[in-house]
Amino acid sequence: MTKTFIDSDIFLDVILDRKPYAKNSSKIFDQAIYKNISLYTSAVCFANIYYIASKNIGKVKAKKLITEFKTLFEVIPTSDRAIHLAIQSSFTDIEDAIQYYTAVENRLDLIITRNKKHFKHSEIPVLNPTQYLATLI
Repeated sequence: MTKTFIDSDIFLDVILDRKPYAKNSSKIFDQAIYKNISLYTSAVCFANIYYIASKNIGKVKAKKLITEFKTLFEVIPTSDRAIHLAIQSSFTDIEDAIQYYTAVENRLDLIITRNKKHFKHSEIPVLNPTQYLATLI
């Protein structure tokens, strides 16, 4: 089973029903429901998802939705080393660098994000939801 890091934008597409992205992003979670993929994210992503969702749909609804989503993925640890590597990296966005090095340290197979350009130096395959779903055909 593919161990896949899910970036916060994928969660937010579904939680906030962002068009046109929500449809394919929700199919990623369907793959987890059917046990075709193991989903992982970081505590940083989890916090960002709640923060952004609560600002858009309210704290109560955001908490309810992230509680439901939490059953589909595992929050993996971010180490001091991952933070150090992120700070020293050539990534332009430190948050994405932290996600990347967290995925690397936890030996994940794939990163799914809509911000592929932020992961241009990744040694792990990086796909957007449409690209990932095309691999299933």
